[in-house]
Amino acid sequence: MAMGTTAKQRSEINIAIAAYLQSNGYLQSLNAFMNEAQILDENADLTGSAQVLERKFLTNARLQIKVSALEKQVQQLQQEVTSEVPTREKRKREEWIPRPPEKFELVGHRNPVTRVIFHPIYNMLVTSSDDGTLRVWDVLNGNCERTLTGHTNNVNDIAFNKKGDLLVSCSADMSAKIWDVKDGFACVKTITGHDHSITSVAFTHDNLLITASRDSSIKMWLWSESRCVQNFVGHESWVRMIRLHNGGKYMASCGNDKMIKIWGIDNRSHIVDLFGHENYIEVVAWAPNDVVNYAFGGKKPASDAKDPDVLIEGEPLILASAARDKAIRLWHVNKGICLHVITGHDNWIRGLVFHPTGKYLISVSDDKTMRTWCVEQKRQIKSMPVHKQFVNGVDFHSFEPYVATASCDTTAKIWECR
Repeated sequence: MAMGTTAKQRSEINIAIAAYLQSNGYLQSLNAFMNEAQILDENADLTGSAQVLERKFLTNARLQIKVSALEKQVQQLQQEVTSEVPTREKRKREEWIPRPPEKFELVGHRNPVTRVIFHPIYNMLVTSSDDGTLRVWDVLNGNCERTLTGHTNNVNDIAFNKKGDLLVSCSADMSAKIWDVKDGFACVKTITGHDHSITSVAFTHDNLLITASRDSSIKMWLWSESRCVQNFVGHESWVRMIRLHNGGKYMASCGNDKMIKIWGIDNRSHIVDLFGHENYIEVVAWAPNDVVNYAFGGKKPASDAKDPDVLIEGEPLILASAARDKAIRLWHVNKGICLHVITGHDNWIRGLVFHPTGKYLISVSDDKTMRTWCVEQKRQIKSMPVHKQFVNGVDFHSFEPYVATASCDTTAKIWECR
């Protein structure tokens, strides 16, 4: 018997053990134990004690799990301290990267969270889910402000317009919905016209709506009139994502045909196809203009309109893409060439976002991690587990040091950068 227990405690432990043996039918062991422990039948009250030992064991197991989790967090913090990682206050904005632990875990969706996006102006986050709803969250306190309902199937993608006064969502119910942010997120229009699930959406700078679908088509809409004004034809299969360049002149699309297509928005024309991925392409992300300071090793490439390899004149346009081949590719879109291939994830990559300064690229994957990559050095500088299940999306706040992630574990999380 361990030292430090009183006679009463020892008696209670003995009775609990005897009760456990009796309730499970270990009668020979019970008799031997009661004789050795000097428990007399007439004095032993085993009723009500049968579950004591099991409850104590389960409580111990739960405590061990909690202790293990806390020890892991302490170890992570110690590593950051010993490696002299500066606090957010001492670190320059261009050096901010997400670090554990999470600032908020956003709980409320009933099914996997498919996307997370920050509002371009306000401290607001919107999530979409396979439960058919959107939720609006306060970034500063992690509270859910409202739930948007109306879709009848999985919500696949969401996007704000440039001013942030409109939100669009799209769904496997083959519709896209426009929500008026200033009017309490009232649904002001429902767009239909695709023959299959709508998988991605975006606004142009003049508030035209673009939708992409599993029916392999991309459509441009004058949404106020529910009228399709352009069909972008060329993909041979499911279009998984569309994203517009920050300047608004170009659009990238990707999908199951393993190609990325670059389109001109002003003349609504196809420019170039980008090939290289060996499996379905899940995501594309345009880099901010400052990325040229890092993507070309600090040397900005000369713009030569006479170069026959130049497809798009002007400032260099950098695009990142990721696929089920577990690779990230950086593209020089002006010439239609792949600059670099970055590997490291152990499963399909689901989300990409550039640091606002272009210095880093953040990726999330089905391997349940979020990884930070140095664009200039083309190497991983941090990897951390962020969710219990697949991670579906990621976004970087445009002016605050926050990153958000979405997961199949039905939660979203906000991570502080420092």
